[in-house]
Amino acid sequence: MLAAVHADDWDELVRLEDHCRKQIEQLKQVARTQPLGEAEQRRRIELLRAMLANDAGVRKRAEPWLQQLERMLEPARADGLTARRA
Repeated sequence: MLAAVHADDWDELVRLEDHCRKQIEQLKQVARTQPLGEAEQRRRIELLRAMLANDAGVRKRAEPWLQQLERMLEPARADGLTARRA
């Protein structure tokens, strides 16, 4: 995911986020239905930590872009509020 963000490939990021979400759900399902051994539990924790680190890196990279987008949309929001009040 970080490679996609650094390449500004937002479509790939969305695809990878969806894939990651599905993997997290699978990990949850397995944990609910099958007791994990010590090694499996450690691996699960490693995977979850890696996913969280990736997510933090993506957010760090995307945050300035999101703030810029928010600044660009602010006038449109203000215009929308003025139009609704009239």
